[in-house]
Order: sequence, then structure tokens, then C-alpha cells
Amino acid sequence: ELVQIGERVMTSMAAASFYPPRGTLSVSYAGHPPGWFYSASRREWKRLTVDSNDRSGRLQDAILAVVDDLRFTRTTVSTNEGDRFLLVTDGIAETPDAGGVQFGEAGIERLLNATRDDDIHGQSEALLRAMADHRGSPTATHDDVTFLLLEFTEGPKSSALLTMLRNRLLRPTGNSREWSASD
Repeated sequence: ELVQIGERVMTSMAAASFYPPRGTLSVSYAGHPPGWFYSASRREWKRLTVDSNDRSGRLQDAILAVVDDLRFTRTTVSTNEGDRFLLVTDGIAETPDAGGVQFGEAGIERLLNATRDDDIHGQSEALLRAMADHRGSPTATHDDVTFLLLEFTEGPKSSALLTMLRNRLLRPTGNSREWSASD
């Protein structure tokens, strides 16, 4: 609809999928900043980048709506209980202070490492506080400021097939009520 009224727009995107039976997280980016992955066993955060080894010269992993035949790559990582995954919009890294200095990816990494022992709620709150402290205001006005922080927890005790049947076929539609195996 925006194109029909003369607007020329593009957008970045990150797509992530999780496959519980194998504990694998797959991520693709379309012009979006790479996320971070925390390995609880190594107590280490690292950038979750994709390997773009396409030698054909075709554009890949670029912002959506740039070209029609864009290719997207993905990276897959094995997860364990306690591992975490962080996605941010560019507005987080580009948060300016009063002098215009951006918080930056290095600022995000410093915060992640300093709060690695916090629970996920504490780490989320620390990121919000760091953004507000850096810009000197509780309100962001420079750009979209959005993040998603996930922690991988123990999966269901039942078999993968039973879990799939329960979640895909037997679960009521919508989130109108809680569902349990006794339903």
C-alpha cells in the first residue's frame, strides 16, 4: 500500500526459529544487525553472524525490498539450558548521548558481559537502564529502540512426536486460556 501512494520504503528483518527436539536455533538476517548468543557453559557472549560465502556475486542478506531475487543465508547453533539469544534494532546501538556519541555495539557487549550472572529479567532491566543513562533521558526519540532477549530452558518431558501433536493439533486456538496435558 505504501508503494501505491508513492512511498519508497525498505526494512530490515531478523528471522529466528527454534527446533526443540534438537535444541537448535537458526537465524537469518535481512540488513538487520546480527544478534548475540550466550553460551552458559562457556559463560561467553558472541556475535551470531551468518557465513556469507556466496561467490556468485549476487546480493545476499540485504535490506528487504532492495532487489527481487535476494538470497538469505542462515546460521544454526546448538543450544543448552541457560543459553541466551539477544536481538536488537539498530536504535539500541545508535542511542546517542548528549554529545552525539553512540552507545555502540561495544557498549552492548560491555553490558552483556557485566550482567552475565544476572537473571534474564535483571539483564533486560540493565539494558533499559544503560540506554536511559547513556542518552540522559528515560525516553528514546532518535529511532526505534527494541530488543528481544530469550533464555533457553528445559524442554518438555514427553517425546517430540507427542509434544508436536499436543501443541499443533490438540491445543485450543488463540491464547485465551492456559492448556495442560490434563485438558
